Amino acid sequence: MDAKVISEDSFPKVARYITANFRTHKKENLSLDSFRKKSYDFEKSVVNRIKDKIILLMNLAQRF
Repeated sequence: MDAKVISEDSFPKVARYITANFRTHKKENLSLDSFRKKSYDFEKSVVNRIKDKIILLMNLAQRF
């Protein structure tokens, strides 16, 4: 939301879609409440993993 990719108005719809259609390697069913809480309470390790993935994607995109 900070980057204006997802608006505050559309976040509930996006959160419902994600929890209904995605899973993690640890959890088959994602809780909407848990997802909502974790989306506002960042864990440092998760932020670092996401940064690494974004850098990887940017490097791949620069090849084109």
